[in-house]
Amino acid sequence: MCVVERNSQCRGPNRRDIKKKRNRDLWPAAKRAIIFEMTFMNFIYAVIAATVAYFLIKRTMARAERQRQIPNLLFEEVSSIFTEIEIKRGESLGSHILTGVYEGQSFEIKTITDTLNTRKLPSLWLMMTLKSPIPITHTLDMMLRPAGPTTFSNFDFLPTILPTPPGFPAQAVLHSDNDRPPFDLNLMRPLLIYFKNPRAKEFLATPNGLRLVTQLGEAERARYLVAREAHFESQSINVAETRHTLELLLALKNDLQQHYAHV
Repeated sequence: MCVVERNSQCRGPNRRDIKKKRNRDLWPAAKRAIIFEMTFMNFIYAVIAATVAYFLIKRTMARAERQRQIPNLLFEEVSSIFTEIEIKRGESLGSHILTGVYEGQSFEIKTITDTLNTRKLPSLWLMMTLKSPIPITHTLDMMLRPAGPTTFSNFDFLPTILPTPPGFPAQAVLHSDNDRPPFDLNLMRPLLIYFKNPRAKEFLATPNGLRLVTQLGEAERARYLVAREAHFESQSINVAETRHTLELLLALKNDLQQHYAHV
């Protein structure tokens, strides 16, 4: 028999012991709740990450598919007027090239996306080049409405500004790498009809060929402002306009050959 006053073993648990026991009983449950909550949140984060990754991958694949289809859309119609056709990607993003033979002469049809001018929407430029020796000794570049560097032209790197002949477009500026034009500029007058098109931009003559440049399209504003993606709604090259441009280049080449044959 124990003495209650002196022997603590005979007394029931005190409040401190009860509280300690209660805490020991509650801790595993709280720990399990915390672990469950963390696991659940990690699962939610994983689902969100997987969903975002899925849509990003899907968007990237769709963009890649559009990029693969661009040459077909661009050259599907115009390729019918050429022989010995070769289609390839250019050296920069948004650049595509068709090379072929028209009327026995080699031509290059090239598109290039210009994003250098940050104050304007990106432009898709169409460059049609007659790749044939021309009987001139230096370069002439006529640009309409020049507004700074471009990705499709070396216009700004030609050091000499030549006077614009009477009757030429008022917005035309002529540059060369020589103090004199490489040929009589009156030979260009039949070509000026090309520049009645408000999208016409440039004429280039070098010893290696002749080129005309026009704006094929402008990027969709909403998509570019939101996603900074240069997407062009209509990318098909018109056959009739292409044929007319090629004929102008061929006619100028023949005029230059005849002119210099009699000099």
